[in-house]
Order: sequence, then structure tokens, then C-alpha cells
Amino acid sequence: MRLMTDFLGGTQQILPFEPEHLYRMEYKGDTLEYMEEIPNYFDYICEHAYTNLTWTGFNNGKPIVVFGCRPIFEKNFEAWMIPGVGIESSPISVVKGGRVLFSQVEEEYNLNRLQIAVRCNNDTAVNYARALYFKVESTLKAYGPEGQDYYMMTRKP
Repeated sequence: MRLMTDFLGGTQQILPFEPEHLYRMEYKGDTLEYMEEIPNYFDYICEHAYTNLTWTGFNNGKPIVVFGCRPIFEKNFEAWMIPGVGIESSPISVVKGGRVLFSQVEEEYNLNRLQIAVRCNNDTAVNYARALYFKVESTLKAYGPEGQDYYMMTRKP
């Protein structure tokens, strides 16, 4: 599968993920908590970073977000995202890039469902997911590694 990933140009780009991107990013908030809760967090992320289904968003050559999809079943995938410091400087590009890439994945894999779990109390993440056309389907009680509630949000083609 060949997805168009270098479509923003200028100082903002979305490129195929490389593990070294994780080490170049600065982290804050929920991500720092996940790093405490999930042993070998970067290894965990790399294990779930499927080739051609994982990308890194850059601003001025600095990685600010890593996101992707992974198959659950043949036509059902799960999306995920790791925001870094600086993501708030490129909200339009991050949303535009996510929309394009998720649409391409849905089309290429003929998906029935694309889902994402988003921490209920993270308004920024919930609003971002909504901007990517995900809708709340249900609440998962004590779902996360830290024991927090999450929304199961879906985007159906």
C-alpha cells in the first residue's frame, strides 16, 4: 500500500514513522503518565506500528505527533495517536493529515470500522477525534492502563 504522506509541504510534513522519531519527541500530560504505567513504552509502540499504517507529523523538522492504525480484524482497524510538545502549533495540519490518511486507509483496506479509544477527561483528544469524524459509541469504564474511563469512538466509512 502506498499512501500519499508528504502532502503538507513547507515546514509541516507527515512522513512514514521511524522508531527514532519517538526518541526525538518531547512529551507531556497523558503520554508521560502512559510511559510510567506501560513498561518499555517505546517498545510497545514500535510493536504496534505497522509499516504503511504509522506516520509521524513534523513541524520545522521536529516530530510533534506519531499516529497510526492497526488491524483488529480483516476489515476493522484501531487508530491511535501519541501527541508531543508542539502539536498545538499545527492543529489544522494535524487534523488535515489525519483525515486524509485515515480516509486512504479506509478505502485501501475496504474497512467496515475504524475505532479509537480516547480518555474521557482529555477534552483536547476528544475534540481532535471528533475533528477526524469519530463519534462516541460507548464509554469503557476503567479501561486505560491508569484505570481511567475512555470513550470508544468510531468512524465508519
